[in-house]
Amino acid sequence: MSPSSPETGPYGELEALAPDVVALQEAWCDRGGQDQATRLAKALGYHGAYGGGTFLAEDWGTGSGLLSRWPIEHHEYREFPASAPDRWGGAALFGRIAGPRGPLSAFSVALDWPPHASAVRQSSVRHLVSFALEVAGPAFPTVICGDFNAPPDSDELRMLTAPLRCSSPASLGSLIPFTLIVILPTNKRLLDAVLAPGSSETAALLTRWGRLPVRSVVSAIVFLLLGLHRSGMP
Repeated sequence: MSPSSPETGPYGELEALAPDVVALQEAWCDRGGQDQATRLAKALGYHGAYGGGTFLAEDWGTGSGLLSRWPIEHHEYREFPASAPDRWGGAALFGRIAGPRGPLSAFSVALDWPPHASAVRQSSVRHLVSFALEVAGPAFPTVICGDFNAPPDSDELRMLTAPLRCSSPASLGSLIPFTLIVILPTNKRLLDAVLAPGSSETAALLTRWGRLPVRSVVSAIVFLLLGLHRSGMP
């Protein structure tokens, strides 16, 4: 999609799909202060955020973007240090979105591309986890999207899905039953399409949700164990 024509390229597909949140990688910017995320957000009637802007040519650069149907209350872009010479450490754009049922933390991530650079991407994922803990914490939900330049079974992606692979069985043994037995029924009812947002039942369900801090504590422990394990600490 060229900087001069925001109505071409992904615009038509996004308008047809009408997603709630969109993560953009390699999104253009120019030296006049224009960027792809802002242009798309305006055309679609969304809220937008942009970060980065590494100029690869005289008059245009590339970065990351987020689009949201709901307001983006805060955003922060961070480039990660490269772990090898002549390599890129990757980057992530964080956005805290004011969703209709509470805050949503979203990340648009881009990692280095060469097939042989798995070790570099693994280092970037460690920095990504630290960044997520810093700006989003263990709050749920957190959505990480991106151009990871790696297959699903790669070490770098397994690092992100490690909690699902029981990297900390003791903690997960406490977390999963609590989620399924106590929290899941409340979540299902809150997501029921027939539930009126302003009803007394909705208010009661949200109050009940706010009184369930145990899952957040266990989640924090799991997330911390993952970060320590992936950083090489025993």
